Amino acid sequence: PLELAIRTGAPYNVATVGEKVAVTVLATSDTNRALLQVRDEADRLFRSVPVRFQGREARTTLVLPSGYWRLVTRPSGKAEGERVEAETFLAVAPRMPDVPLRDWLCGTHIPDTPALRKACWKLGLRWDRLHDTAVWSKWPWVEPDRGEWTFNDEAAARHRARGHGIVGLLDTLPQWAQTPLTGAEQKARLWLRPETVPAWEEYARRAAEHWRGVVDTWEVMNEPYFSVSA
Repeated sequence: PLELAIRTGAPYNVATVGEKVAVTVLATSDTNRALLQVRDEADRLFRSVPVRFQGREARTTLVLPSGYWRLVTRPSGKAEGERVEAETFLAVAPRMPDVPLRDWLCGTHIPDTPALRKACWKLGLRWDRLHDTAVWSKWPWVEPDRGEWTFNDEAAARHRARGHGIVGLLDTLPQWAQTPLTGAEQKARLWLRPETVPAWEEYARRAAEHWRGVVDTWEVMNEPYFSVSA
């Protein structure tokens, strides 16, 4: 049986206006030609592109206006009832204006994945908040054991490589600084004991000094209104 697949050269299928996007149609068995359709968000046909296979691959290039596009392909000559289709989606974003990072207000939590960081940059997500997808600035990772300091500069460099601004978080307690509670009180395991406040202050000072010029802004606490906050 014949099966098709579509891949694009855009990171996480994100491109910008005017960008040439390489598109590859893959087949599991021999076929000669296929038709690549570009459809808009309302599933209206925008463009049809015939592609010819060399071996089990067919390649073409698309340049599309801003929008969210559905790419659909099927082998040429197949009747409607026996169509073999493949699809993928391509987001084409407007080119972002040249605005200084300090004046740019859009960001997200970005994992330590180069292709995903590139896609976020194209979408205008220029600030990276180190929370659930990147935790190298948090206390348990910086001081996992009392007095043992670990600064992951390699991860910091990767997060800065494309030019993203960094918002570091100082929340979350290492195991050794947590209040030992049981039962219903276990929900409050992130409470900071008064005697460990100086240790938290030392962590915050060291992190801010070590990553000066790397972390642009520090956020002291995530969602401080929750009962489990430190």
